[in-house]
Amino acid sequence: MSDFPLTQVDLDALTALGRYRLLTVQSMIRAGVARDATHLGARLRALHKAKILEHTGPVFVSGQGRLPAFWWLSEKGAEILSMEIGQPVKRPRTKAVSARRNQHLEGIGRTAIMFDKLCEQIGAAVASYSFEFEYSGNRGEAAFERATALRLTDALLIPDMLTSATLKDGRARPVALEYENGSGLSDGRNFLAKLPSYAKALSAEVQAIEKRLGLVAPPRVLVVCADDGLLQSIRNNWPSLNDPRDAAPFYLQTIQAWEANPMVNWYRIGSAPSPLFPSQ
Repeated sequence: MSDFPLTQVDLDALTALGRYRLLTVQSMIRAGVARDATHLGARLRALHKAKILEHTGPVFVSGQGRLPAFWWLSEKGAEILSMEIGQPVKRPRTKAVSARRNQHLEGIGRTAIMFDKLCEQIGAAVASYSFEFEYSGNRGEAAFERATALRLTDALLIPDMLTSATLKDGRARPVALEYENGSGLSDGRNFLAKLPSYAKALSAEVQAIEKRLGLVAPPRVLVVCADDGLLQSIRNNWPSLNDPRDAAPFYLQTIQAWEANPMVNWYRIGSAPSPLFPSQ
């Protein structure tokens, strides 16, 4: 056990960081760690002083001001959480958080939190996440490959997140999640550039996502956008379909609409909006 007395907020923060890996204070509040940002910030600073947590330094961007800091488990924090929950937890292996990546990484955390909330409401169990900002941890040449990297014959697909959801009827669904904030571009081209690789990964011959997750069911690909303008741009610029079934795995929504209503219907390409899982 830790020689540092953990409060319930401390333990909830460690648990959230063990699951989502990198979080801001506001994302921890969204995850239910605490309600008051001032109190939570004080507890995080105490955990940092005890060398249980690490965090990014101040990042200032012209026109945006100070960006929120990210927190993550230290080696000591991972060991403490492992003892508390009785399961192995590792410190994140990740690249430095840059100002350019700040908003995207915060969106990834918000997206994972919302997927957990949706699945909780429909009685589905969510597996652990693989995040693109972490390294695989394998030895050799792949040691510094992104944890979600899917190597195809002539392409490399790196989803933002990979996980699976087991529904109440026992069916396990593979899920890829993408958070699109535009990275300074307002037309969604960052995500749209991934579509040829997704087409290969989702093909019946390759089934890369299913094989990575060890499942046989067709995957869902959630595309979560930072705002409605970006969502509409992606929908409007979606390539022409030779077969409407090619777009069937994709579900699109904004993070604001999803956070306002975890059960919101999702936009589809070539068909009417629908729930993510029919059982919901």
